[in-house]
Amino acid sequence: MSTQDSRDQDLAALFQAVEHDPEAYEPRRRLAWELCARERLPEGVAQVRELLRRKPDDSQSLAILGEALARQENWSEAETALREAIRLDPGCSFSHWTLGIVLENLDRPADALATFRQALQARLAQPTPFRGFLRLKPAAGLDQPPEVEGFPQPTLIVEGMAKLQIRQRDWNGALASLQQGLSLDPDAPGLLLLAGQVLEQLERPTDAARIYEKAAGLMPTQGLPCRLWGRALRDLGRLEEALTLYRKAIRLAPDDVDSHFEMGTVLSRMKRKAEAAVAYAKAAELAPDDAMCQYNLGCVLLETREFERAHGHLQRAVELDGFDARFHHNLGIAARNLGRLEEAEKVLRQAITLQEDFHLAWRDLGVTLSQQGRLEEALDAYRTVLRLAPGHATAHLDLGIDLMQLERFGEAMNHLDQAVRLRPDLPAVWIEHLYCAILADRPEAVKRDLETHAELRKAAWTTNQRFPRPARATPLHLAAHTGKAEAVRVLLEAGANPLDPGPDGVTPAQLAAQAGHAAVERMLGGSGKD
Repeated sequence: MSTQDSRDQDLAALFQAVEHDPEAYEPRRRLAWELCARERLPEGVAQVRELLRRKPDDSQSLAILGEALARQENWSEAETALREAIRLDPGCSFSHWTLGIVLENLDRPADALATFRQALQARLAQPTPFRGFLRLKPAAGLDQPPEVEGFPQPTLIVEGMAKLQIRQRDWNGALASLQQGLSLDPDAPGLLLLAGQVLEQLERPTDAARIYEKAAGLMPTQGLPCRLWGRALRDLGRLEEALTLYRKAIRLAPDDVDSHFEMGTVLSRMKRKAEAAVAYAKAAELAPDDAMCQYNLGCVLLETREFERAHGHLQRAVELDGFDARFHHNLGIAARNLGRLEEAEKVLRQAITLQEDFHLAWRDLGVTLSQQGRLEEALDAYRTVLRLAPGHATAHLDLGIDLMQLERFGEAMNHLDQAVRLRPDLPAVWIEHLYCAILADRPEAVKRDLETHAELRKAAWTTNQRFPRPARATPLHLAAHTGKAEAVRVLLEAGANPLDPGPDGVTPAQLAAQAGHAAVERMLGGSGKD
């Protein structure tokens, strides 16, 4: 006979016993407990209430009633029953434990935590307290009180305390609780995993990794500790080790969304973007309604320049969560790269509506407006970026580029000076600075740029369409075309080639002649090759 068949027979026998002798107390109590244990809560609650009508001071039945009412989410009545049970039996850890859960659900975290502490104190003082109806032991006869196992275990109480403190973001308090629990049972896996997560929040990834490693040894067939261990190593910058652990976690739990997602973050940090996209795609496949999975996949596809796919996943992220400004921002970037400028502007403005101080969205709005030829509006967007993030080098660069389009070279130079100061490591900054120095008639700046980066004398200018393409082949081509004699002299002294035909087959001397700059043409005609 199966265990279930045996329990069904026991339940039938209990019904018969109660029907045979309605006044018998123990059979009715066993029936009430068994009904509650089987989640037949309305019947169980009715039987317990009948017991308490006969014997109002039965603390165990009051505790059972409190838990059954809590399972029905009747929190107020559950609290009343459990407080009466505790009044009658202050040492019952089960009653304290269940009351703590009730108080937590009543949004009284301080009272809940104090009650959990009372439960732990009672549990440690009484090794085998009343467990409740969760795990009844067979009794000798229906007329005998049922035996119950010790519950809750100390580690379970500590876990409840710590989870409550974690929800309150009391990381130090949670750690203290977990350390107390681990002093009672150093190998409690649940406490170890919680302790690791608290240590991560306290920015102690080395300690967290050590805890997770121990948990992984105690739980060799489960993927969770491997994933958490990998996350701690990721935060320590030990990416290869983290990647190995994520792969192990996925072997143990192939459908764990978090493992695939976090492996994607590691691969992305390792610049292995295509592999990161595969990991994020698997996470999105397993959790198609998870906005972050869709978002991260869309972002990495932006980086691999798969703009159509990126747009699809970012659009899905926005549909799932329309209140995250980042989702709108990156959708706008995808739309702009697909040439859908009106859509990009609309989406970027929505990102700004959601988060007015989102300087990155303002910057991309500026780029989008610039591409539509709305340069004055673009300048306003870039200035907003600088108001929100004064040291933003790219905004200074963008302002310089668009001001040159408007032939406001002096203003452009001021911003490009700032860009060079803030980000001297960016080649694009130096290229724009050099070309602007030529147009602003600043030969001393041209000289400094070439002394810093001699290779700039060969750099093409791709961002400004107001000058003909042959004039943008090299700095010397532009200086010749615009008749900047002093800039031409500095460039020639730096080794620029006056006979360079550029991609269009036009030399600087020819450009000078075409533009009527005879003196510059003579300067170029008398110079040697690079």
